[in-house]
Amino acid sequence: ASESSTSMLDMSTDIPSTLGHVDIDECIDGSHTCTGYSYCNNTLLGFECLCIDGFNIGPNDTCIDINECDGNHSCTGYSYCKNTLGSFDCPCLDGFTRDQHGICVDVDECSTEGMCPVNSNCINNIGSYVCECDPGYNKTFDDTCEDVNECLSVTCKINSHCENTIGSHFCLCDDGYADIESQCQDVNECLESPCQDHALCINEPGTFRCDCNFGFIDQGGVCIEPNKFSLTLRVLRIN
Repeated sequence: ASESSTSMLDMSTDIPSTLGHVDIDECIDGSHTCTGYSYCNNTLLGFECLCIDGFNIGPNDTCIDINECDGNHSCTGYSYCKNTLGSFDCPCLDGFTRDQHGICVDVDECSTEGMCPVNSNCINNIGSYVCECDPGYNKTFDDTCEDVNECLSVTCKINSHCENTIGSHFCLCDDGYADIESQCQDVNECLESPCQDHALCINEPGTFRCDCNFGFIDQGGVCIEPNKFSLTLRVLRIN
């Protein structure tokens, strides 16, 4: 709060005589000339106008507000001085609130649910907070966190390909290859005997093929002897 002002704005005199005249209290009868932000103080010789607390005498003998924020004030850390008419306040800075002792303390915004978007982490700072996207996510123009397609910049090892996942990615061996000793190596499918009768399995990089044995021909994926093939044609014609 401000100090009281004793500035005299105006004075009127009533000189008491020796004939028993008494002092007139102009402050009571309303004959004083004190104006806004001043008050009347009766004196033996008349009255005086004094500025109320928070005001000082200014030009033209008017009372003007004292800006306590221009000088020494009682606002402490994490608060600022705000001048008011006849006094001043000490509001807390943004991101701070007043505790039960009247001290401005940091507000932990992260204790409030929903301060940050999904797939992000809230980090409280003194007077503020930040939202950091989780690993594998990037912040967008509208302050949301979207999945990063790491496959656009990741190169997987030979005979493998990248598959993006939510928040991450991984490298998978191509079809026909298996992860052996941290390398994608060709799978010998012929070990599983995938071909039909009368066919030979030929392993190839990443795949295999079935070639009919000598003396057999491929008929719709089935290896048959040529004479049986001709017999089948004759039966079909008879039918």
